[in-house]
Amino acid sequence: ATHAYLGHVSGNRWYLDKIDDDVWLRTIDRPSQHGNLSGFSWSPVRPGDWYCYLTRVIAPDGSATKHWPAFVKHMGGEQSLLRVYTTNDNCMRKCDVQLFSSCDTCRKQCDSHETA
Repeated sequence: ATHAYLGHVSGNRWYLDKIDDDVWLRTIDRPSQHGNLSGFSWSPVRPGDWYCYLTRVIAPDGSATKHWPAFVKHMGGEQSLLRVYTTNDNCMRKCDVQLFSSCDTCRKQCDSHETA
């Protein structure tokens, strides 16, 4: 599929459109910004909506995509601001973001919550 409806969040509809194999456009449809929408068909670009391009820089096989050089240039020595997650464990992610802790500290904290 090249177009997906992701659902409703806080009264806004979220969509995802595939641009190419490495780029998607996430649209948050904000009807309160459009006034009366009766009979208004969905359009990928409207004033008031919010847009975010999601660009894959690392392919599933671990190789760089064509967007990698632009990502490296954009980061320009600010790698410390980049957060990389290798888990879907919510406890680990929350611990890391809230405390800026080491992985070992978060593992210990999250393991103690699981065993409690």
